[in-house]
Amino acid sequence: MVGATLGMSMAGVVGTCAVTQVRGMLCDTSPALVAIAAARAVWAASEFVVPPGLAAKVEACVLRGHKLSPDQLSSELLAG
Repeated sequence: MVGATLGMSMAGVVGTCAVTQVRGMLCDTSPALVAIAAARAVWAASEFVVPPGLAAKVEACVLRGHKLSPDQLSSELLAG
């Protein structure tokens, strides 16, 4: 839920969202990685164009996903 809410907020989308499936390997999941997947799904569904700086932040967070909480993810992606 955190990732979908964050993704909607960053894309300027108002509404509701339900993530029904996240594909991947169980051994590679963490709450922050699931949140990133949800945010990216919202962006794709809303046709949000991810600015290069944000894309770089997302990729950096993916590499550290097992060390981040969803709240830390929000702070890092929203940081100026």
